[in-house]
Amino acid sequence: LAVATRGTIDAVRFEGLERVNPEVMRNFIELKPGQRFDPEKAAADATRLVGRGDFESVDYRFLDENGKNVLTYQAKEKALGPNTLLFDLNLQTDMEGDTLWGIRIDHRRSWVNDLGGEWRNTIQIGRPAGVASEFYQPLDLAQRFFVAPQLFYTESQQDLYLNETRVARYDVGRFGAAFDVGMAFDTWGEWRLGLERGTVDTDVSIGTPPPGISGQRVSTGLWRTRFYYDQLDNALFPTRGTLAKLTYYESNRSLGADDDYRRGEGRVRSVVSRGRNVYEFSVKGGSDFGSAMPAYDWFVLGGLNNFSGYPIGALRGREYALGTVNFRRRVWDLSGTLGTGVY
Repeated sequence: LAVATRGTIDAVRFEGLERVNPEVMRNFIELKPGQRFDPEKAAADATRLVGRGDFESVDYRFLDENGKNVLTYQAKEKALGPNTLLFDLNLQTDMEGDTLWGIRIDHRRSWVNDLGGEWRNTIQIGRPAGVASEFYQPLDLAQRFFVAPQLFYTESQQDLYLNETRVARYDVGRFGAAFDVGMAFDTWGEWRLGLERGTVDTDVSIGTPPPGISGQRVSTGLWRTRFYYDQLDNALFPTRGTLAKLTYYESNRSLGADDDYRRGEGRVRSVVSRGRNVYEFSVKGGSDFGSAMPAYDWFVLGGLNNFSGYPIGALRGREYALGTVNFRRRVWDLSGTLGTGVY
């Protein structure tokens, strides 16, 4: 064997793969047989493979093996195996007795089959509470197209305010099933189109609700679509990147719903850094397009970073718009295990 530093690639090989299908990974590297070797592109390929979340590390080598130039990617699969768990603890309070908390567990079973099918499960207790299960199944080796059947149940408490004074509280329970088809865009986003059927239960626990809320059970039937773009470097305290999310669904009696209405919502969030200073710009809004959306599906604002001067959930309605500018300065660095820093 001899180290090759230039020349045409005769073959591309993967080593260290036990669960991951190498034929799928070939679709996520830029260098192919017949192209000239470029170490910068090879390094970028290795970084891209690590970014998919299946590997702890990926290295490469380019060797002359019996007169053939072979590019080999050496991958180390995550030692945790195909099953991963993620734990979250959420706490939010207005310092006046209204506190929201939740414990969430996310489970992912990856590489159920050779195309990279994933079983995704979520359980959350607290406020809100719920359970959801989705089977995400790519349809091709490039993992460009997929289907995703889902089952879900959520339970939440909704407060109604008048002049910032709570006048009623009601419980909302949702359960149902959905089926999406979609297209994935590398590691930065996806688009989905699907159908959903289910039931919404509402029951007042405190105070007097508006008409159409108390003790109501309605059937839901809708078609929905969603576009998601995410290039933020961190989900909670990003320092750079952009996130965009657009959702729209239409409830229709022909699909089994009790109510006909539409609901659309969009958000764009962009973050830039200058040294220890982080600047964040966000615009979001939603509307029912004049379709008389029922109260159980109204938009809800109020609370931290969501009209922070108002109580949690104090603002409700059929349309809204909100623009924010946020400044943070990192005063203390933290390790990657604990977070990015104290701001």
